[in-house]
Amino acid sequence: MAVLVLQRLAGLAAEPRYSELAQHSLGAMQPLLARHPLGFAHWLVALDYALSQPFEIAIAGPPDDEATRALLGAATSGFRPHQVLAYGPAGVAAPAVPLLADRDLVNSKPAAYVCRGFACQAPVTEADALQSLLRKV
Repeated sequence: MAVLVLQRLAGLAAEPRYSELAQHSLGAMQPLLARHPLGFAHWLVALDYALSQPFEIAIAGPPDDEATRALLGAATSGFRPHQVLAYGPAGVAAPAVPLLADRDLVNSKPAAYVCRGFACQAPVTEADALQSLLRKV
């Protein structure tokens, strides 16, 4: 569903235009969603996402590091439909995904940054701390 992809892309790319396009499309579909909800399940998922407070997770660390894999495991466990996740190596000057910009190791350890609207909490380096933080978000 393109609208949901636009919403998630807005979280990865820090590009509000994508979110605006999604909102416009949802607004145009609103009468049909109200009359025929069972016929528009994917649109309702996109509407749910639009009405939520999505958050972003950026994980920076070497791909072969066990701590990086633990952080990725914590970020992908459980059911959190309103999150966007980006992973990349630390210290990349101009990452392809803007969510990863300025995300670096913390005390030489892989780190996870939990953000809402690109305003981030203090980074965590342990999978348990990330899971705890995600329960609060």
